[in-house]
Amino acid sequence: MRLRPRLTPIGTTLARVALHAALATLPLMAPLEPSLAATEVLAPPTWVTTENGVALQRLTDANTKLPSESKTAKKIFDQGLELASKAVDEEIQVQNDKMLENAEGKFSLLIDELAPEYAYGYTNRANVRVARGNLLGAIADYGRALELAPLAKDAWVTQLNLGSTLLAIERPSDALRYLQRSVDLSKGDRYTLLGRSACYDALGQYEAAVGDYAAVLEKYPGDVQPWWLRYSLDLAEVGRRPEAVGLARRLAAKFDIEPETTLSVCSLLWRDGTETDREEALRRWKFVPQVTKDKMLAFDVAKSKWPPRAVAAAAQFRDVVRSPAGEPTG
Repeated sequence: MRLRPRLTPIGTTLARVALHAALATLPLMAPLEPSLAATEVLAPPTWVTTENGVALQRLTDANTKLPSESKTAKKIFDQGLELASKAVDEEIQVQNDKMLENAEGKFSLLIDELAPEYAYGYTNRANVRVARGNLLGAIADYGRALELAPLAKDAWVTQLNLGSTLLAIERPSDALRYLQRSVDLSKGDRYTLLGRSACYDALGQYEAAVGDYAAVLEKYPGDVQPWWLRYSLDLAEVGRRPEAVGLARRLAAKFDIEPETTLSVCSLLWRDGTETDREEALRRWKFVPQVTKDKMLAFDVAKSKWPPRAVAAAAQFRDVVRSPAGEPTG
């Protein structure tokens, strides 16, 4: 189940932290050989082991301000922000690539000629690069921003975005240390916990993922969101089936004809379910529209990286509804 894409410039407010949701809409890329700059940022930044906090703070302060003598720099930066903001329409989920290209050009001009050490030039260009699919370029920019402003108040956002981008190119081991840092710096902000949980999922560390999901749910128990789907599948994976089914039912009540949601709740009900559970699964199947049925049958659980038990559960349920008699085929 995909989240709505959002493009969120960093550096103007800490509330703009939903780039992780945008990454959820990106197709995972096969691992690529990164550029030299991208390779360098995968190593722990040197500031991590530095004890001179005063010097680091001075560095951060200097690199989070545009040159006061350059009105042109601020004008170019503002133009880039405006273009990036207008390029993405969240309501209809479309983006204007030409505007994004122009926005990237503004930020590149700022970085190359006007303010080469301004950290927010890099973070905003990275955001645009994510939207345009240049994930390796974004990784290099996020890494450079952390080098320039390691103690920025919103450094945790950059850590989150860097980790999420690494995860999107299937480098969960590299991503985890940045996502862990974002959790620590933000004191457990929900976006950082959800980012780390996605990384734990990619690493097959389902118990750890469940812990992060649970922490977010505890803070927002009534806020039914798409990530509940993965939480329910992980709960089933670690042997907590009743909780998984309960959560999936609540999710399905909100997203009642969404194919992945419906497939997940039906699959969880079917596998190891009571007669009543299985009757409910078949009843749910019966009453969804045919277009949803078709999408449920075609849905690629492996590509979506469902946990092993959930993959098996989906196979069992789909065997049942594909069989002419509506009975198990094996």
